Amino acid sequence: WVVYEKWDATGYNQIYKVSSGGGAETPLTSDSYDHYEPQWSPDGNWVVYEKGDATGYAHIYKVSSAGGTETPLTSDSYDHQVPQWSPDGNWIVYYKWDATGYAHIYKVSSAGGAEVPLTSDSYFHSSPQWSPDGNWVVYHKLVATGYWQIYKVPSAGGTETPLTSDSYDHYEPQWSPDGNWIVYYKWDATGYHQIYKVSSGAGIEETEIGNNQTGAISVYPNFLTGNTPIKLSLSKKGYVEVSVYGISGRLVYHNGPIQLDKGSHQVHLNNLQNGIYFLKVNLDGHSIGEEKLIILR
Repeated sequence: WVVYEKWDATGYNQIYKVSSGGGAETPLTSDSYDHYEPQWSPDGNWVVYEKGDATGYAHIYKVSSAGGTETPLTSDSYDHQVPQWSPDGNWIVYYKWDATGYAHIYKVSSAGGAEVPLTSDSYFHSSPQWSPDGNWVVYHKLVATGYWQIYKVPSAGGTETPLTSDSYDHYEPQWSPDGNWIVYYKWDATGYHQIYKVSSGAGIEETEIGNNQTGAISVYPNFLTGNTPIKLSLSKKGYVEVSVYGISGRLVYHNGPIQLDKGSHQVHLNNLQNGIYFLKVNLDGHSIGEEKLIILR
């Protein structure tokens, strides 16, 4: 089976599954709320995801992969996002916009219970991933230099360890199956996102794995705080359109088409309120980028 989110006839994002061999889709949720980022449990019996529920916040939920009643795993007045199962299936890790005003790495038992913070400083943390042995969590973190770096923290709690530290942005880390490497993408000196790896133990960054500059555009919307811009990198001259949609699907911002030259550009969204949005970018009339966007002024 394959599990995914689908914006269906209900007008909301629902969780669906479909046979990996093809066939009819099966909805696993069907209410009047949006559901995002579904992930299978290691035993295949459950699906965990984030849901914008009646509290007005995004919470962590699970549902049986056979269908049935949804079970909330979090319930306070903060947003919880991008859940991931531990390899043994006993824990869910995610990032949470907590009382500090920053996004931190948390875990909660997959059976429910008290949330456990794994980070607690005055920086933003995002996209946590368990190590194959379950002993570590890796993520990207916006540090004092103003760049996103790759960090890890023991899954039992403890001191954070930086794995990168230069003057470039690093995003979306993933463990190798043997746990020895972390792979991610980095906006490096080429002006494009390249694929890199770093030792999960030593933190010694290797030369990029690929150097493909044929893509039309590269988009990464940071947590937009203050005047933080969206960064665009064009490999050719063309007409660019930027559209932003609210979580309900309503268009809240549109700019373009504007002809831009090849190279790096910045887009500022100064008139949007705090919240979760979806960014879409077109180049010459073709969709070439779509990202979740979080604004916190």
